[in-house]
Amino acid sequence: MDRSDLDHHWAANLTFGDLPGEAARRFGDREALLFRDRRYSFRQISQEVDRLARGFIHIGVAPGERVCLWLTNCPEWIFAMFALAKIGAVHVPVNTRFRVADLEYVLAQSEAATLITHDVSGPVDYLAMARELLPVPRDPDDRLVRSAAAPAMRRLVIKSDRRHPGAHAWPDVLDGARHVDEAALRARRRPSGPPTPSSSCTPRGRRASQGRDARPFPAPEHARPPRAARHHRAATSSSTTCPCSTSSATSTGRSAP
Repeated sequence: MDRSDLDHHWAANLTFGDLPGEAARRFGDREALLFRDRRYSFRQISQEVDRLARGFIHIGVAPGERVCLWLTNCPEWIFAMFALAKIGAVHVPVNTRFRVADLEYVLAQSEAATLITHDVSGPVDYLAMARELLPVPRDPDDRLVRSAAAPAMRRLVIKSDRRHPGAHAWPDVLDGARHVDEAALRARRRPSGPPTPSSSCTPRGRRASQGRDARPFPAPEHARPPRAARHHRAATSSSTTCPCSTSSATSTGRSAP
């Protein structure tokens, strides 16, 4: 596909956050999502995304801001992912099997300003773990997060109908949408075309972000391969020949494993 084809592609002027609206325009009331006893059409998904996007704007999520999604499988994960893209924020998915030490690493390395999680899901108390890093403010009505472990953190959003001190409850975020009009939502849109062959791939070890340069998120030391293996991989990967070939192994001064 050459440049002229990309210019006339159906998604040429769409952002990732535009996709639910485009799907609603194309497929309308056809069923798009089934989760347990909850069913959503393409149109309903687009409406949920827009409402959540306006709610995020209301609580202060800024363009380029990193937002950690520490949620189990649920429709809200999908709505949040598209809503964040729609307002120019960057979602950072967090493994639901992570515990406090893992969460601390992700929050600090990503420099996220918002964490979205459950209070309790099944046997797991996500809020209790989050509180170890993001303590309750002295004023229970204060929703500004302050954390020595994650200095960039500013807010905690809980996907629950229950309200917790120092956190935004999910219904309150959705209710805040009424304070943000459609014009404000459209103003946050950032036009972008489909990826070109030279930019469609993201280097391994980096996370692509909308409107900001990609930056490395290094793995923790315990998750990295042994130093010797890293040196061998770096040396062999710099060769233009196959890393498994004799010439490649000889050129690095190390024998192939």
